[in-house]
Formats: sequence, C-alpha cells, structure tokens
Amino acid sequence: AGDELARRPHTKLDVDVSRQFARWSVGGNLYAQTASRDLRADFGGGRNAGFQIVNLRGEYHFHRDWAIGLKVNNVFDAEYETAAYYPQDGVNFMSTLRYRPRH
Repeated sequence: AGDELARRPHTKLDVDVSRQFARWSVGGNLYAQTASRDLRADFGGGRNAGFQIVNLRGEYHFHRDWAIGLKVNNVFDAEYETAAYYPQDGVNFMSTLRYRPRH
C-alpha cells in the first residue's frame, strides 16, 4: 500500500475554455502533469518527466448546419513522453469540416 502507480502522475491540471462570437467559436486547453514512475522502473529505474501543453482551436459556422475549424496542438512544441520511449507529437495542426443537421 502507498506505492506510486506506474504512469499515474501525483497531480494533473486540465483547463479548457471556450467562447462563442456570432458565427465564430474559439477555445483553448492547458494540460499539465507532474512526473510519474514508468513501468521500466520495475526493471532498474525510470521516470517520465512532468510536462505542460497548450492546444488552441477555432471554428467558423458558415451555414446553419456546416462549420470549418482549425486546431493547433502542442502550440509551444513541448517535448514529452507519456510512456518511456514513446515521444509525443510536437506542434501539429488539424482542420475539420463538420456537418451537424439541426432539426
């Protein structure tokens, strides 16, 4: 009892904010976590460093049922691993075209 679980940080923070302006919606996300023990710790040591990432998004509703969006992930290009030897993506972009019929 009291052992630190592998890949489970002691502290996490996940904040998400969004705002709608007429046809536009914008938002952002901050995710941070403290260091955690990795599974490799069972075989001689190893910790995953703590990290913080910021993601931003925007969407334009150009029709009642349609929207186009852009998301920028890991805005500050943080280098981090959620598990040993599995580096996560640096800054990256995703665009979307969304159809959501309203009845």
